Amino acid sequence: MGKIAITFEVTNKEYFDKLQEYMRLYYAHVFVFTKSDESIIITDGKKINKSFLVIGNVEYDIYQYQKASVICQQIMAMVMPKAKQIDLNTKINCVITVTSIRGGEGKTTFSQALCNRLVTSNKQVLYLLLDSFAPMDGEFNEENEHDISQLIYYIEQGRDVSLAIEALKSKDKLSQVSFIRCLYPSMDGWIKSDTANKLITTLLCNPQYDYTVIELPRNLVEGQIELMKLATHNVVLSNKEDKRHLVYLKYLTNKLSEHYISCKTDEGNLIDEIIGASHHE
Repeated sequence: MGKIAITFEVTNKEYFDKLQEYMRLYYAHVFVFTKSDESIIITDGKKINKSFLVIGNVEYDIYQYQKASVICQQIMAMVMPKAKQIDLNTKINCVITVTSIRGGEGKTTFSQALCNRLVTSNKQVLYLLLDSFAPMDGEFNEENEHDISQLIYYIEQGRDVSLAIEALKSKDKLSQVSFIRCLYPSMDGWIKSDTANKLITTLLCNPQYDYTVIELPRNLVEGQIELMKLATHNVVLSNKEDKRHLVYLKYLTNKLSEHYISCKTDEGNLIDEIIGASHHE
């Protein structure tokens, strides 16, 4: 996936030097600065506090003096190519969803332990946290993270999902796991069914990763069920077998035709079972 080439042709050099410095620091994996004929040009606008983003022969307005991150996201939204049709016969990525029947079952701990185990097996791993109420003190952390809602926004705009993931992901320095998560307690993780379908099909065919682990909330909605229908494996954690447990599993069976594994969090061989059952081993 190529980077977005940008050329600055502006008079307010001090302002745009700072913007370029920010882009080099936090978006080096997205943008490259060049004078080539194919680059996107940012130039002076005709109105106060506006600049032009010139793509080919088309001009777009961009407001100056916004947050640098907002300007970068606007450029990406305009430039990012449209999503391509995906053939699921080319599946090369194993996608695993993790949810639980109750809160406090340990799904965040389990999801991140699974990611760490896969990385130590020399696998490229992406972790997506779609539970906006998951604990924020998880194992994976990085400065200047992007919220998962931005990825969902790009998918809804019909943009290239793989490129959006590469633009928005963070990478934990210790584990080397790539991740995008919910940063704020909100409903941003509640994904629509058609958006979920685009996301899961892209993940299954994404050559950048061997495994994607998606942590889902315990109260599933249709979009999250859609993710589970196409996932390679679905893990449902439950440490207490009671009426709620049985009712929930019956609900999942009706939705997924038993396409899931129900287990306790402390079942130590579960990770081995998942890895052994995948097509990567």
